[in-house]
Amino acid sequence: MTREEILDEIRQLSEGGRAPGRERFVRETGISEYQINRFWPRWSDAVAEAGLRRNEMQAAYTDGVLMSSLVTLIRHLGKFPAKGDMLVRRNRDPTFPSEKVFSRYGGKADLVERVSAYAREQGFDDVVAICEGTLVPKRPVENADRETRFGWVYLISGRKGEYKIGHSTDAEKRVGQLATGSAVQLTIVHAIKTDDPAGVEAYWHRRLAAKRMRPDGEWFRLSAAEVNAFKRWRKLY
Repeated sequence: MTREEILDEIRQLSEGGRAPGRERFVRETGISEYQINRFWPRWSDAVAEAGLRRNEMQAAYTDGVLMSSLVTLIRHLGKFPAKGDMLVRRNRDPTFPSEKVFSRYGGKADLVERVSAYAREQGFDDVVAICEGTLVPKRPVENADRETRFGWVYLISGRKGEYKIGHSTDAEKRVGQLATGSAVQLTIVHAIKTDDPAGVEAYWHRRLAAKRMRPDGEWFRLSAAEVNAFKRWRKLY
């Protein structure tokens, strides 16, 4: 990575003129601490060079704030959110807690039970019903990977500099479908495996919204740095 490519990644992850924290930046871009330290001894130096303000650390969230945030998101989605849903919400609303904060409650089942108890105390019967549905035991299967429905968020190249971002349970099959009747050759550049393909796709559509070729379309004009940022994501679940 060059100095300018790293600065461009910092700017793309900024929110309201505030830079992302170092930990979030490394996690979401795949750019290592070593690569950053090649150019800047301190994260604040990189942020300043990118022309942004530091994202000051927030005070610890109370249980009430965390539970209330999840209840609001559950009602909006109509389902219990996956990590991808929380990631998308966080990027749209910086006041929403990071998905990592909720790990204080243990695994997903523990978190669902905690939210269900909170919703029951507050009289949110609709949220209780969603939580109870989420906790319904799944049928045992021989292959644990079959129990979770994984999908792919893919980046396809078309004409020079033009890329499509979409999701599918079978990325190669989807490319074949898109190639039918296409005047240009379509190639899979990269695919991200995830248990929440719709949520991860929405994140990338939002992150690259300014590069859309048509409003609300799935085709984008991307730079090499933006393509490389997508390719650094391998799995998300």
